Amino acid sequence: MSPITKVYLNVRKTGEGASPLKCGLDAEAQSIHVVLPGLMASQKSYHFDGMFDPQQPPKEAARVVVKDLLAKCLKGYNTTLYHFGRQVDRDVLTSSTGIVQLFIKHVVQYLEATSDPYEPSTCHVQLVEVVGELIRDLLKNGHDSVAVKHDDHGWLEPEDGTYLDVREEWSCLERILKATSAVAILNQSASDAPERLSVLVYTFKFRLSPSRRQTSGSDSSAETLYAKCRIVDVLCEPELFADNPDQLALQYGAYQSGPLSLLWNAIKACSMNEREHLDFGTCVATQFLKDDLGGNAYPAFMFSADLSQPAKSLMRVLETSKLVRKFRACPVQNTEHFLELQRRANALRNKSKGADEDAHSSGNDLLNISKLKSMLEYLHRRTTTLETIKAELQSKLRQSEEERLTLRKEILDVKIEASEAFRAVGEQKESEESRSDNLREASDALRQARAEKAEVQSDLREALAALSNKKSVKSWSATCEQIEMPAGSCSRTKTK
Repeated sequence: MSPITKVYLNVRKTGEGASPLKCGLDAEAQSIHVVLPGLMASQKSYHFDGMFDPQQPPKEAARVVVKDLLAKCLKGYNTTLYHFGRQVDRDVLTSSTGIVQLFIKHVVQYLEATSDPYEPSTCHVQLVEVVGELIRDLLKNGHDSVAVKHDDHGWLEPEDGTYLDVREEWSCLERILKATSAVAILNQSASDAPERLSVLVYTFKFRLSPSRRQTSGSDSSAETLYAKCRIVDVLCEPELFADNPDQLALQYGAYQSGPLSLLWNAIKACSMNEREHLDFGTCVATQFLKDDLGGNAYPAFMFSADLSQPAKSLMRVLETSKLVRKFRACPVQNTEHFLELQRRANALRNKSKGADEDAHSSGNDLLNISKLKSMLEYLHRRTTTLETIKAELQSKLRQSEEERLTLRKEILDVKIEASEAFRAVGEQKESEESRSDNLREASDALRQARAEKAEVQSDLREALAALSNKKSVKSWSATCEQIEMPAGSCSRTKTK
């Protein structure tokens, strides 16, 4: 049966003004209530095992997380805390009241309270950063990249990693703070800071002697116990929890989003009971954290939620916190007997893997010949199929070329007909324009002839009038002569 997964929430608000969603924090019930927008407004509640409320002292919430992690480690069980957040959210781990420093202080207090000079118990810490496909040891000078290997207990760890004794508390804290500050400065100064994949892994390795455990009352077994506590700090955006991988690649870039998406897919697979289908060798992050991803470790998750961020991003974080509640794991108490069995199993696995590789490299001649024959037959069939496909493609290409030429000829014919039609229309237009010019000239000539006719008629009327006057005078003079009157008197009389 899967153990209960612990889920914590780090609540903060960086922006000003009201939140995009109506949220209500219940510190006593360790829950957050969200009112969904819409016509039919509904409320959803999300419950957590601990909340980092900005109005409450952060040390109290961190103490709850540390006590739960340390209690399991002191019983010989591995624990893993996954933290998802941005660069500003890393203070919940690295600050003076953060989880890492508080964990170290509690471990030191425990070691001092149950010290045994004859068989001392120990605790060492390691800090590495997973960037792309590299693992960098941040406690080593130069931060050289290292490979992953199995240690003496069968656990995966960086090769030749640097471990610090937590009993040297101030020196240990100083080196850890220096390393995390250097990573923060690098992220802020880089031009692609939002796209930088940065996974910080804090590893605490315990060796608990029997007498110490009997003194503390945590276990009555006389066997030495070993435990490992890892705090995996993933620097990411809320878009990581989206289902569309294209958006993730667009946000982070192809190189950075590959290991990040694979790590998150592995966590989702463990939450959906699909761990057996995972290939942990696809990236160094999943290979390094193979024991922690649904393996021999109690899981715990912490999400950082910004109440001033968009509603869609906030809901992604809250819904993801509900999903990881189903995270499955198989923690086992790490006794000397169990670790010895684990070492033998790893040795047998490596030996069988090497034997399989040798058998595959040498092989059987007859088997190789039969494989070659079958391969030749397959290639022959494949070649025949490809030739058939080639002939079909050539015939289709020839047919398409003929259709293209026919279509081109039809297009040329249409262009010729169109040009002839345009030419005929132009000629008809020119003839109509010349006809209209002739009509205009004829109308002008007719108008001029009519004017001349009117002038001639006017002159003719004047001439007729003058002629009629002349005839009347002659007739009157003749009449006067007949009656023997002087012409002048007759004219005067007529004038009167």
